[in-house]
Amino acid sequence: MSGQQIMLSQAIGRMLGELCEEELNAVPPRAELRRICGNLSGLDRRIRSALRGQRAERERRAFCPRHVSWRMAKRGALLAAVLMALFLGLLTVSADMRAFLKRTIAVWTGPNVDIRYEVDGHKLTELPEGYAPHYIPEGFVYVETDSYEDGGSFQKVYENADGSFIMVTVRIAENASLTSMDTEHTNFEKIDYGEGDAYLGTFEDGDGYAMFWFADGIEHELYISAALKEDEVFKIADGIYS
Repeated sequence: MSGQQIMLSQAIGRMLGELCEEELNAVPPRAELRRICGNLSGLDRRIRSALRGQRAERERRAFCPRHVSWRMAKRGALLAAVLMALFLGLLTVSADMRAFLKRTIAVWTGPNVDIRYEVDGHKLTELPEGYAPHYIPEGFVYVETDSYEDGGSFQKVYENADGSFIMVTVRIAENASLTSMDTEHTNFEKIDYGEGDAYLGTFEDGDGYAMFWFADGIEHELYISAALKEDEVFKIADGIYS
């Protein structure tokens, strides 16, 4: 093939240049444009004024509140309430969603008894706010150095002047949790307390108690090294709440 070879992009550029030149040649002279359109500067001012008016109208509409019907407002409030309930459900578990007791397992092995709670459902993410003993017999004072507390459990120790003490242990129920108690010097009996089987142990020498029960997705333990009346033990247990 003879002749000069050019790139495709160069050919397109030449073609566009020729079309542009043809369009420019078709434009009437300036004098003719003024005769047809009049004063072009006035037209330019009118165009700019119209554009400013349109922009002002758009800004006014942007800041003007829309009318919302009562039905739409109620629907929006309901949606917000549902979203808030779902959000709170991610942070904590309601009372209706707490773990429930399937059975209490007590295994008597020699001088010990192992107590475990088999639970199902959703366990709590943390103990209820303010969950603590609200009744401790007179004469016992809180011992901070022997106590601890975190979001899922606590142990609170109270002691009197004679060195006798009350220890309250609470934790969120889990299938893996296990409590082992000495039975050689403690007589245990099954009692009806809380949700499911509970156990009350009485020291043989009569100067103490141990008590275990499950309620509201929470495991509870009382260890009392003091010569209290039995009704005081249940009063302490009843006094653990939020």
